[in-house]
Amino acid sequence: MLGKKAQSQVMSIVIITGIIISLVGVAYAWGKPLVEKRVTIAEYTTIENFILELNEKIIDIANSGSGKYTVEFPFGTMRAIGYDSDDISNTNMLIFEHSILQPIVLNATIPIKTNNLEDVATYGEAKPRKISMTIYPQGTAYRMEMNLHYRELDTNTIPRKGFLIVLNPVSDFGRKSITISFGGNELIAGAAANKGDLVKTKINVELV
Repeated sequence: MLGKKAQSQVMSIVIITGIIISLVGVAYAWGKPLVEKRVTIAEYTTIENFILELNEKIIDIANSGSGKYTVEFPFGTMRAIGYDSDDISNTNMLIFEHSILQPIVLNATIPIKTNNLEDVATYGEAKPRKISMTIYPQGTAYRMEMNLHYRELDTNTIPRKGFLIVLNPVSDFGRKSITISFGGNELIAGAAANKGDLVKTKINVELV
């Protein structure tokens, strides 16, 4: 009699344990995508803030005509494509890349904190940079790219002028940090899109 009671208790424990494991499995299956989405959103926010802060430092150095700044990546990697790159479709930009678990968007380029996507914009009205994000499939995960691109800003006043921040990569790929520094100004007569003089401000970029 006692043996049957003990067997019954063991069977009850096994059944209860099985039910608990099943419930945990169901909860995990439903909760995993939500957790991954929250992680992705947190990573996206971190990358966005990093790129916006880096841009402000580049603008500060360009405006002051001096200075140097180094910052470590929160995660991910970065590529630098110089103004004089042979790839005419991708020039004068920094590309931050990071693998994510859930796509926010897929195969679409989304502007980030950027209202005007023109390659040449009006000085005093538009920002000298464009920021965009694209997400691509990458195996069982996804790759997020955040692009920081610098464009020409032209004046509407006489005499007409153009201004452009020019990225000059000392090294073009890094997994740890980026160092930016002032590399000098250059004035090129009649080279602006508005036919005025173009002022190029060079920013040296070193990635490690």
